[in-house]
Parts: sequence; C-alpha cells; structure tokens
Amino acid sequence: MMITDIDADTRKDFYKPVSDVIGALANVFPSLMSQIIGTIDRSFAALGHAPSYLFKKLPLFKFLPTDEDMWLIQNWLVKPLESDECKLARYILDHMNWGLCEQTGHELFLSAATHSRTAVFLVQAYFHHMAEPQSFFSFSRSVRTEFFEWCFAAILRTRHWTIDGSPMAEQLDLTTLVGKSLLEEIKGKPEPDILSVFACLEFTHIGRKPTVFFERGVKMLQLVVRIIIVIVVVVVVVVVVVVVGVAVVIVVGVGV
Repeated sequence: MMITDIDADTRKDFYKPVSDVIGALANVFPSLMSQIIGTIDRSFAALGHAPSYLFKKLPLFKFLPTDEDMWLIQNWLVKPLESDECKLARYILDHMNWGLCEQTGHELFLSAATHSRTAVFLVQAYFHHMAEPQSFFSFSRSVRTEFFEWCFAAILRTRHWTIDGSPMAEQLDLTTLVGKSLLEEIKGKPEPDILSVFACLEFTHIGRKPTVFFERGVKMLQLVVRIIIVIVVVVVVVVVVVVVGVAVVIVVGVGV
C-alpha cells in the first residue's frame, strides 16, 4: 500500500467511497487490516484523523493480528492519552473479537498468547501513563481516570485460564512473565494502585491457588482496602471543605 498527497477537496470527495471499498475488501481478506496498520504507522503524522474514520469501516471482529500488529498497537497505546495514536489503539482493541470462535463455539477466536500479551501491555501502558507528571489541578486528571477505567474493562475482556485453572497460553508462564514484574512494581510503591493488585490476582497463580492466595493474596487485598479507605477519607475531606466554604460565604453574605 502507498500513500500520496492529494488536495483537501479531492480527499473529501473520495474518502467515503474509498473507505467503503477498503472495508469491503477487508471483510473478504481480513489480513488486509495488518497492511493498513503498518501503512498508517509509517504515515500517521500526515494522515491526521483519517485513520480513526477508516477503522470505523473495518470489520475488526475478524482481525487476527500478527506479532508486529500488536507491537504497533502497543506503541500507539503509550503515546499521549489524547493523541490520535492512543485513541486509535483503544478503538482497535475495543472492537476486536475477544470471545469464542463462531465456527467451533469453544475455542478462542484470538490466540491465548494474544490474550496474555495484550493484558501484559495494557498493564504496562497503565503504569506508563500513571507515572507521567501532572499538577494537582491538571485537567488531564479526568482523562487519566477514564484511561484507568478503560484499562480495567479491557483487561477483563482478556482470558487466561481454563476451567480447571490451567493457563490457556501453555507456552507462556504467566507467573514468571507477568507476576514477577507486577510484584516488583507493587513492592516498589508505598501505596500500590488497585489495578496492580487486580492484575497480580487475575494473571498469576496467586489468585488461583488457595495456598498461594492465603500466603500472598490476602496481603494484596489488604492493600486494596487501605487504598479505598484513603480515597474515602480524601472525598470526605473535600466535601467538608466545600460545605464549610459555602457556609462561610452564606454567613458573610447575610452579615453584609
């Protein structure tokens, strides 16, 4: 695929019919979506918002990403939260088929390795964005909160365990690949965040084997409780401050 510069009027006239054709072709040849992702990555700066519009025409529920595709999506996800790359990565992940294959009804449509790898880089992207500096009154706070909620929901879509408690991705040792790094992240934080604890409990044997859970998982849940208590206290303090402030304004107004 090649991208060439065309004037704005021509682009506007041909965008819809061309995107419809590409969408129809991708419906018949799903592997075309891998080529589109690679082409867009090489030309993102020149394309503006166009990729977002194009991907709304693509049958992403048929998309079987390659390792390179997932690597590119991972790179887009760690771009600034309000960037076109990050938004497109989230859109793609939201519309991929994380469920079962319609033909068999019992096998995952995407490979177990894709589920595991996606969950890992979702947590890594979360750590990346949460570590970015911001001021207390930053307007990006709501954007970060939204990203946290999105990460949590996206991770819940991924599947890692069979009914008998075995890892679906047999070639991956989830405890070694994910658990160790996440546990190190938690150990290095005075107040670990909820997603870190959830990821360890969900991805590793800590949340699956009773003996390991009572040895290490209970301590993690205690951390979650501490975090929730801190959040509640902060909210109560903010409410009290606001109420007192309003009361003072009313009293001053009445006195005047």
